[in-house]
Amino acid sequence: MLTIVRKSMDKDEALKAYNDNYEYIQDWIAYIEFTITFHLKHIVKIDQINEHKLDRFKGLLIGRDEMIRLLEGMNLESETSKKEQEKINFYDSCEMIENYLEERAVVTTKAGVFLPFAYMSHMLELSAFEKYVVMLSFLRHLDKKYEKIFGYLQDDVTRKSPTADLAIKLYLPGEAGLRVTVLIQRMEEKLFRYFFLENQESSHSLERELLLDQDLFYFILDIKGLRDSSNKRIKLFFPGVQVEPLLIQQQWQDQLVRVLQDSQGPLACFIQGPPGSGKKLHVKSAGNQLKRTVIFIETRNILNLDGTLNNRQLNQALREALLHDAILCLTDFEELLDLLANPDSTGLSTMDRLMTELLEELQGRVETLLILSTKPWSYSNRKSNFQWAVLEINLPNRIERKILWENIAYNLPLAEEIELYEVANKFNLTAGQIADACQEASRLTYWQGEEVISRQKLYQACYKQVSHKLNEKASLVFARYTMDDLILPEAQKKTLNQVCNHVKYRHVVLDEWGFDKKLPYGKGLSMLFCGPPGTGKTMAAQVIAHELGLEMYKIDLSQIVSKYIGETEKNLQEMFEEAKKSNAILFFDECDALFGKRTEVKDARDRYANLETSYLLQKIEEFEGVSILATNFINNIDDAFMRRIHYVLHFPFPDEKSREMIWRYVFPEKTPLSKQIDYAFLAKQFEFSGGRIKNIAVNSAFLAAAEGKEVSMSQLIRATKDELTKQGKVVVSSDFGEYGYLLRS
Repeated sequence: MLTIVRKSMDKDEALKAYNDNYEYIQDWIAYIEFTITFHLKHIVKIDQINEHKLDRFKGLLIGRDEMIRLLEGMNLESETSKKEQEKINFYDSCEMIENYLEERAVVTTKAGVFLPFAYMSHMLELSAFEKYVVMLSFLRHLDKKYEKIFGYLQDDVTRKSPTADLAIKLYLPGEAGLRVTVLIQRMEEKLFRYFFLENQESSHSLERELLLDQDLFYFILDIKGLRDSSNKRIKLFFPGVQVEPLLIQQQWQDQLVRVLQDSQGPLACFIQGPPGSGKKLHVKSAGNQLKRTVIFIETRNILNLDGTLNNRQLNQALREALLHDAILCLTDFEELLDLLANPDSTGLSTMDRLMTELLEELQGRVETLLILSTKPWSYSNRKSNFQWAVLEINLPNRIERKILWENIAYNLPLAEEIELYEVANKFNLTAGQIADACQEASRLTYWQGEEVISRQKLYQACYKQVSHKLNEKASLVFARYTMDDLILPEAQKKTLNQVCNHVKYRHVVLDEWGFDKKLPYGKGLSMLFCGPPGTGKTMAAQVIAHELGLEMYKIDLSQIVSKYIGETEKNLQEMFEEAKKSNAILFFDECDALFGKRTEVKDARDRYANLETSYLLQKIEEFEGVSILATNFINNIDDAFMRRIHYVLHFPFPDEKSREMIWRYVFPEKTPLSKQIDYAFLAKQFEFSGGRIKNIAVNSAFLAAAEGKEVSMSQLIRATKDELTKQGKVVVSSDFGEYGYLLRS
């Protein structure tokens, strides 16, 4: 077998392609061992010492005999003949070997054989010295014997890895001074940044051990599986890998590609969109279109909470970006936005300062940085050479949501009652959230031993995808009432049905018939319920929520309105922002606290109250969901406000006929009722609202349960007396007509 020196002198040999990566690495090993051999011939020979005196230090010291055994196969004494050795200078030999390795690598690459180290050297623009240092450190991971060799060469058995000092001595034996300083500086600039682990105690660069990053060791050996698992924080996406098709928002994809293609110089692009809006999918699709590798890494692995850069993770990401000429993409940026929002001594936020430092580190190394976030952010300190672009992915509109539901839920066993266009109308979800909702609905159905996904389970799964804080400003109302439970004049019931149809067929009117383009605002549904207390306003709101299958949150405006200027608007702003996320109905109770008619402005507070009213009107018009407002006094509502409401429902005080119907329907079916209950008498004798009738029914049921009897006129008369007394009225038995005697029993 030809030695590495002789092979490098054979021009025909240099024109041959390597059969595989293993053969290429073997030549590199031979080159490293050649330099070690030369070094051993020029150091103080340990065999000059009486080694028998060192027997007691066996295991702590390595003798020359053991070195010769370890280096067996290197031809320590005769790598070349003495005659050849006299002719060939060491440096010339190294140069020939390096040229030989380079030429064969080029020929091999052209032949279609992948040599990872040659590829790495080209992409990272490694010098001959830098290549040598990397492969020297590579040996330590390859075979345990090299640990002893390095210990011997450094006269320290505990030194199992080569140091920077040893690397220079092996590559440039006998050199010192300025040339060594220059080499150390080169190592600092690239090798120590990208190749070697940093956690070392030595502060002097010459003493630093060359601990090769394990990820690179696997890369050089071309062991893909181990390499992929060695650093799970960095995810590589290679062009050509199939991704899910873009079902919607192709125009945004085209915009991203144009931004990436047309940028002059380094580009930093901030991409903001709600959770599940497909930010990563769009980036991958753009990578495929531009034939660019993309490196994904979570922002928290690059930016530390203490306001510093994580240099090790950053350098690993940069190395991968350089290796693959890749786009670097930071994900989950929103996780750190609030934590790093505080300003520092310069007045800039910690995030602004960190972004500037990051861009400075990327300068000249990465041409494209993408930042993905669910929250908006404005970079205030644009002092780097990077162009700064901002792209926003909007929530899908109703048509797009319908397309998503039809594709994602295509194979789901949905109940016949489910209309996907209705689901798309009611839930403002992204593609990712729709996919998660489908999975969740399938799980809920399976766990309950059912085969068909019901509307209730699908809606329940949809609500689970929404993260909001509306419960901090409002209370969730469980909608249990149906249209049959509501005792109202027929005209009001027709209006309520019309209200429900307004939501159910919104996609037809707005999208299919084109009204969406004609309405710049006011695309939601707003209602005003007015009438005396207890006439069914809250109940009617629950009926709408039940009919539409939507959650409803009750907001007490008296708790939202603040005496402090600006606080009311702030509370309303926060509430509507959360409402957009919730897909829920907003039910404003006691809205008289804000919507009183103010024709006469007497002081600053009156002027400001008008601003508060206008602000709420603006928010209701911007809100694309369902909002219901309730008031006890219709005459207090401003005319301008009334014009901006879609539906106004008047809830009259129930007449005698309506009261009798309420009395008959107020008790659940399972309640034991006496057949002697005089519903007609109760309706005629007492002019109660539906709310007060409900109170009496509940109290009479508890009286009957305590007595172990069925509900009869006895309990109802006593409960009625309690209700009247609660209102401060003085009652006598004659107020109860023929049933007054029951108060004495």
